[in-house]
Amino acid sequence: MINLAKPKIFISSTFYDLKHVREDISHFVKEQGYDPILFEKGEIPYGRNERPEEYCYVEINNSDILVSIIGGRYGTDSSDIGYSITQKELKSALEQNKQVYIFIEKNVLAEYETYKINKDVEGIQFRHADDRKVYEFLDEIYQLPRNNPIFGFESSQEIIKFLRDQWAGLFQRLLKNEEDTSQIEIIKSLKGTVSTLKDMINIITEKSENQGAAFNEIILFNHPLFARIKEVLNINYRVSFLDYTEMEQLFLARQFKLSVNQDPFAEFANEYYVFFNNLNKSNDIYIKVSKDLFDENKKLKPQQGVIEKNCVIREELIKVLNFSDDDLPF
Repeated sequence: MINLAKPKIFISSTFYDLKHVREDISHFVKEQGYDPILFEKGEIPYGRNERPEEYCYVEINNSDILVSIIGGRYGTDSSDIGYSITQKELKSALEQNKQVYIFIEKNVLAEYETYKINKDVEGIQFRHADDRKVYEFLDEIYQLPRNNPIFGFESSQEIIKFLRDQWAGLFQRLLKNEEDTSQIEIIKSLKGTVSTLKDMINIITEKSENQGAAFNEIILFNHPLFARIKEVLNINYRVSFLDYTEMEQLFLARQFKLSVNQDPFAEFANEYYVFFNNLNKSNDIYIKVSKDLFDENKKLKPQQGVIEKNCVIREELIKVLNFSDDDLPF
């Protein structure tokens, strides 16, 4: 049976005042399949060469997440002057850039607002904290630029609900990142394929004139001009030609003639082949096809993708009808 690595959750708080909260959080962590780390359960390996608290900090380094629960008790002083052991545990996790969640009893959190107003007042007594160092430490936490999510709580169930939602969100984000990574790999693969195809095209084109000509014919067979001609002439069958002469034959078959100088679009003769149909009594239809689509020998140039709309233009001119008096119906 394969033993998968489990996330280690270090639970940090003063002991006697928050004993039941610690137990509830530990039980919840086990239910999730993770490993809770609590000093009172013998889950921290202590040695004889250092003070016990030092081994707590080492174990934090081996943990993935630290859950810090702050109540009204300051706790035992640490070797770091000015901080309790539980405060030093949180500082150690932050210094090691561990993911932390900080929960503060709501009574303490409310009284902290009073402390902020009176922090410079000597001898002030606080009801919900046994040492003003509790509030001094909160000051320090709130001033951190990042990784200091702070939440008030009244019961352990509030903490449990919050952690359950947070860890579900982290798991969802992990899946999304995996999906994004997969998509990035697909894009990279496609880029590589495109690059390979371009190299193949260059090799085929350069290898011999015959192969290059055959390749161009394949491109010409799917020339985007054909789709545009079908659109402007309202043709529902396949259109294909290789040069201007074949295209002109197509227009003639659709009752279009090449425009002459006296036609309205004669000014475009240098840029376009202009074809017209004047069989309709109410209007004349003109189709302009850009000469840039053909080479100097009037052969269709190979092209992929789409062509600009102004390469093939359809215009309709309303005819002006002249009536004699005899033609009027009244």
